[in-house]
Amino acid sequence: MKKVGKIVASLFAAVMVFGIFQLSASASDIQVDLTQQQKEEYYKQYAEIITEVNSEQSEADLELVPFDKVTDWFKPDEFREIAKERATLQFVYDVKGLEATKPTKGLSALGAGTASATKSKGFNARGTSVTLSVTGIFYTEYYDLYKRQLFSGIKSVSSRSNKGSWSQSGWEYTSMDMGTTYSLTTSGRLEYNNITSSHHVAIEFYCTATGGVE
Repeated sequence: MKKVGKIVASLFAAVMVFGIFQLSASASDIQVDLTQQQKEEYYKQYAEIITEVNSEQSEADLELVPFDKVTDWFKPDEFREIAKERATLQFVYDVKGLEATKPTKGLSALGAGTASATKSKGFNARGTSVTLSVTGIFYTEYYDLYKRQLFSGIKSVSSRSNKGSWSQSGWEYTSMDMGTTYSLTTSGRLEYNNITSSHHVAIEFYCTATGGVE
């Protein structure tokens, strides 16, 4: 009986080891440490993939980060999918994890003043939410004709991303609905997953009757 017990215990141990091996093997996205030569070969393939994706997508302007700035070594096939996704992505409002809008209260008296608000758009990158938060400081002014405050200009615009690195290059706006709404487009480049890409993100801000912004 003891011998049978030892055989059963050995079989159980073998099954456990096999199961752990299978679990480890299934985590295909986890990279083992690469040698310098392997990294250089991967980087060469990354560069070729970026060139191919840019040629396939007429509006794509993807750039590969310098070798010493590569943060994660993806398998080439996986990197190709990341590049394709990046070339066609759109920033939208309905993305999980978006930063809540931060509106401002109106003026205590009718007149001219400034008010700010922060709003966000984002996209999903292989299960990760990447969001861009835009903060505008707006001039508002009371117009007797409309009996309310309206936008009268923009003092400043800043923006930041919650993932990777965002570099703002400029912004412009369009006034709509008699000055109650500004469509603010922020331009910049996003560095994420070893790729840098240009984006123009439009977000609408609304001026309340008392000069607050939301």
